[in-house]
Amino acid sequence: MTRRLMIAGVAVLLAVQLALVPDAAADKISIEQRSRLDAEIAGVPAELRTSFDELYRDWRRIWQRPDILVSSNSKAVKDSDEFRALASLGPKVLPLIVDKLLQPSEFFALQLYDTIERRPNLREENRDLGEQKRALATARRWLSR
Repeated sequence: MTRRLMIAGVAVLLAVQLALVPDAAADKISIEQRSRLDAEIAGVPAELRTSFDELYRDWRRIWQRPDILVSSNSKAVKDSDEFRALASLGPKVLPLIVDKLLQPSEFFALQLYDTIERRPNLREENRDLGEQKRALATARRWLSR
């Protein structure tokens, strides 16, 4: 019973934290970068965008698993069939992932980005930044390529 209460408490705390973090990142990248990203997103075939959205939604649901909620390791979200299915879409979905990285509550998308993006110069490896800042730095780096 105590373990269930602890897990429920962590879930409530996480939900409150996510509710307090705004997803607006318009001031985080330039207008030119936003336009370029929008154009790259538009270049992703509609069927692939739909698949990405569905698989991403499925993957996001597993973030609520108790073993992930209590883990301090953000890589825990990679241990699922949902993640593997999403990662199998490959580099063509990178613009969609970068768009997710610009939303502070979607920082777990870093795990997907780091799995798919093979070019080390387009990764932000500074773990001291924290995941949300690293996600933004990664998006900026990718947009500056």
